[in-house]
Amino acid sequence: MRKIIGRFFLPALAAGLLVFAVLHVVRAQQTPPKPPPPLEPARTPFGATVAGAGIVEPANEASGTSTVSVGSQQAGVVVRVPVQIGQEVKAGDVLVEIDPRVYQAQVSQRAASLSSAQAALVQAQTQKHLADDTLQRDVASPAATTNQQIVQDRDADETATAAIKVAEANIELAKANLQEAQANLDLCTVRAPSDGTILQINIRPGEYVSVLGGAGLILMGDLHHLHVRVDVDEHDAVRFRQGAAARASLRGAPDVSYPLKFLRVEPYVVPKKSLTGDNTERVDTRVLQVIYEIDAKDAPIYVGQQMDVFIDAAKPGG
Repeated sequence: MRKIIGRFFLPALAAGLLVFAVLHVVRAQQTPPKPPPPLEPARTPFGATVAGAGIVEPANEASGTSTVSVGSQQAGVVVRVPVQIGQEVKAGDVLVEIDPRVYQAQVSQRAASLSSAQAALVQAQTQKHLADDTLQRDVASPAATTNQQIVQDRDADETATAAIKVAEANIELAKANLQEAQANLDLCTVRAPSDGTILQINIRPGEYVSVLGGAGLILMGDLHHLHVRVDVDEHDAVRFRQGAAARASLRGAPDVSYPLKFLRVEPYVVPKKSLTGDNTERVDTRVLQVIYEIDAKDAPIYVGQQMDVFIDAAKPGG
């Protein structure tokens, strides 16, 4: 009886395991259904559309980016940064102060040189006055003066005249040197080039400022009006119409769109720099940059945010 059971049980078990393995392989090879996206993408409100990625930026007039990167013309150690991120400033307000002691010493030195040159001029004028008096006495009493003495006195008068010219030139040179030193001292104070809001502060007291380039000390921009810089692929540029209606949606809020006001086209096609992070995005393309104004008074829109922009590409009357 055991032999009969063993004879049928083992083949049945093997057949069952084979069927299980086949079912497992078949299920493993099946493509699972695609899950819905965590957030629906923005959709165009227009029939024919030119789409592009936009970057929110300040309203300053500039190419590439309208954020003002404030630098320094003077090297040195920062002693004070009297502004804060988010603070509104006016043109001429102090942003950064660099240690001015070396340049203050130069101003004092150049001022002393100017005083010395002015004193030398007074001395030369005195010598000229004495030489003129002596020469006039020679002319008034020719019988009491030898020809040699007259020649010597005339040479002395001409020398005094030349000394005055040299002293005057030295004064002008000293004034120029003093102006240079004063300009270097003034450059120790970095001021706001225009009205705007402080966006970033990249320097702190105690850090050294170099004039060899690099990141700006302060990033600022006009946030009272925001612009959107849209990259239109060069393949779509032929369908783009200046002044056509356009709308934009923020990343993460595709159901809310904002109307855009056309401002200008920058008529120089540039390599694409603004990347969206999408794996399918082409980065070897060139783009036409279009600038729009966006009304962000009642919306939480910040500089640097990306937007999905849709531009009506329908032909007028079509």
